[in-house]
Amino acid sequence: MRLLLLEPRDSAHAARIEHAAKDAGLSISFLDSLEATPSEAALVGVGPSVRDPLQMARHLRAISSEALLVFFVGSSSARDTLHAELVRDPFLYPRYELIELPANARQLASRIGTVVATVERQLHASPGTRRDRRARPVSGSRQPNSPGAQQDVTSVLVHAPDAIFSTDVACRLLTWNAASQGLFGFNPQAALGRTVEILAVPDIPDDSTRQLGTVLSRVFASNASQHAQVVCATEAGDVLNVSVSIAPIRDARGDVVGASVIARDDSEYQRVEEALRQANRQKDEFLAIMSHELRTPLTSILGYTDMLLRGLSGPLPPLTNKYIGNVRSAGDRLLELVNGLLDYTRLEAGVERLEIQPVDLSRIVGQVVQHFQSQAKAKGIELRLAIARGVAARIEADEEKLTHVLRSYIGNALKFTPDAGWVAVYVGPDPGVRDAARVSVVDSGIGMADEQVKRVWERFYQGDASLTRPYGGMGLGLAIARHLVTLHGGTVGAESAGPGRGSTFWFTLPLRHST
Repeated sequence: MRLLLLEPRDSAHAARIEHAAKDAGLSISFLDSLEATPSEAALVGVGPSVRDPLQMARHLRAISSEALLVFFVGSSSARDTLHAELVRDPFLYPRYELIELPANARQLASRIGTVVATVERQLHASPGTRRDRRARPVSGSRQPNSPGAQQDVTSVLVHAPDAIFSTDVACRLLTWNAASQGLFGFNPQAALGRTVEILAVPDIPDDSTRQLGTVLSRVFASNASQHAQVVCATEAGDVLNVSVSIAPIRDARGDVVGASVIARDDSEYQRVEEALRQANRQKDEFLAIMSHELRTPLTSILGYTDMLLRGLSGPLPPLTNKYIGNVRSAGDRLLELVNGLLDYTRLEAGVERLEIQPVDLSRIVGQVVQHFQSQAKAKGIELRLAIARGVAARIEADEEKLTHVLRSYIGNALKFTPDAGWVAVYVGPDPGVRDAARVSVVDSGIGMADEQVKRVWERFYQGDASLTRPYGGMGLGLAIARHLVTLHGGTVGAESAGPGRGSTFWFTLPLRHST
């Protein structure tokens, strides 16, 4: 069987769907448009990148209502929103499936395989049926507005596994399926005709966005579907965290006359999320304690090795002096890592504060460049500095934090630039923002792929995460640098023409001139 997929061939989702489809025993073809869909198609997929999947469903229905339409969605919220629209208008397209793209490729293949099995059962159960249906109307088929068709729709809604109910524009409940009773406890006799206030939580203000009634009012005001997290009270008085997808219901003239709601209990998910937050807090506390505990003895080690290197205990043999120098270098590196962990814990706790004072931007940049000259010379790298005319000499900033940012940028450039390369630091006005300075660090180094550029500011991100990677570090430097620049009111950015073609890292600072 062949899957005809409407999804850009070069999108991030196309390869995943193609691989999973092949694992499920499908061949796959990519379509540029629905007009290219054969009328005898059995399985048509609409990928996550398609902007208006509902319009696609309408177009496909005109071509062939016999094909099974599979909507691939990238998230549960997208799935619920699309489901709400399809439930609201059950004649939009008669046969469809929704598949949320999971993180696990095997799960995706399994879900596609289930859909394929459904199609094959239908084809084998009635061979030739689809050809006959295309040739002539099916005797006894129901028209969309016939009483029988409406009964079918009602049956689907009543027996749906999700809580589905509808309201009028006054928020009075008009329909209430069995799953709604199972979730909230109210039977249809107790719910129908009453407003959604029966689900309101007394301790939360009526106009809170966590109340269902408030979200419904926003849907009616905007005439647009919405997905939200709300809290609802059950008949027994329990409070549930509920994920809702709400879509407006329109009459034949297009006027909004009510809303359909799909609700799902998210309480367990919220409990898991809170447990993860607590685990994160404990992790940060542990890192802070361990960093301080490591720093104390490390400071003593560095102090004593420094005394030995300075000859305060007497002259040392050359080989011993070399070994102690190696100990000192390793200690400096370890101290840098410990300080990085301390910076990270302060960043996570939100306690990082700036000591703003008038500083000379050109002087600070020049000092940091001079600091790295010996390291650059050791690798045969040319490290140069260029400062444009007209850049304000004195701005208001935290000199220590600004120095930290520059050290991170230039240190990274030297680390990822091979021997005999070059690194250039430029200071000038920001071309995109008035009254802002821009510092750029450009190198001839190993460069980055597009995916690495997107993720380079993430905490603990390593472009090469293997144990044998040639470059050390924890992946915290740029994340901390971005945080410090943001505290100053500036922005950061990174660019690369690709692997092996160098990189550019820059940051901007507002020129709040000192007086």
